[in-house]
Amino acid sequence: MAVVSDYDADGLSAAVLIESYLTERQRAHHLETPGKDRNIWDTHPDRWLEEDDEAALVLDLGSRGDKLFPIPTLFIDHHRYNPPADGDQLYTGYDRDPVPTTAGLVWELVGDEVPHKKWLAAVGTFGDLGTKAPFAYLQETKKEYTAKALSETVSLINAARRFSEPQVDVALEALRIHSSPKELAKSEHASVIRLHELRDTVQKETDKGKQAAPTFSDDTALVVVNSPCQIHPIIAQIWRTRLPKYYVLVANTNYEKGKVHFSGRSRGDKSILQKLRSLKCWYEGSGFGQGHDKAAGGVVGWEMWREILEELGFDDRGEPEEMKK
Repeated sequence: MAVVSDYDADGLSAAVLIESYLTERQRAHHLETPGKDRNIWDTHPDRWLEEDDEAALVLDLGSRGDKLFPIPTLFIDHHRYNPPADGDQLYTGYDRDPVPTTAGLVWELVGDEVPHKKWLAAVGTFGDLGTKAPFAYLQETKKEYTAKALSETVSLINAARRFSEPQVDVALEALRIHSSPKELAKSEHASVIRLHELRDTVQKETDKGKQAAPTFSDDTALVVVNSPCQIHPIIAQIWRTRLPKYYVLVANTNYEKGKVHFSGRSRGDKSILQKLRSLKCWYEGSGFGQGHDKAAGGVVGWEMWREILEELGFDDRGEPEEMKK
């Protein structure tokens, strides 16, 4: 069994949860995670599969509708989706209210066989939806181990993916060897010590990013940061709170060479996902316009980023210096 997962708190919690289930079932498996662009669709299947794989699980990475692998694949996901290709299946939470996270969906499927791993579902849900999300496994775990322990665990796990070179193995080790969020949060294991170091670096970069000011075009606010760390989702969330009447886009022009990573946020009746998909330059596979109604973004080359800016009315205000030369 090939398991391919995103590497934020939700994706990794879902992955370790499914690993526990497959181990209980004595099913051989291996876990793969994407690179910085988090795009598995435009790569060769050999990047993810081993020769004797019989089936695949894809967690928290969307369902684009393409035939991703030549073996039967189950997508477990909570983002906006296209129906899976023939021979594949999708277990989705997107059409529910409230929408569960991927870790929550995995818990629904395997929790009866690994009940001691419920805290992983809570970590993934806390990471995406916060402390008040109305799911029993989150509230039960919070009551047993405290919201503080969950918050600390999520913060540490996410630091590994926000670092300039994502250190997924460190986060995975921490999730695999500890038995609760409280144990992990207080641990002095080498993996957790390293996560603290990564978080300190990311925090310094975030503090710099907070100094960037937005520019405006119609109903959209644009903030441009220049960081080797994945701070753009954090900055987007900050400005979403400050500018509730605007679509917020935060672009990072220094996270991956030759590409622009950007995060969008919206509030109220505004859908940032619909806003991005309404652009003329958007198409399935364009590299952006994936995610949730209130949180969506993308990873695009400079030329596509220029098209996005022009359509939104920002001209060259969001272009990195290399694009202006």
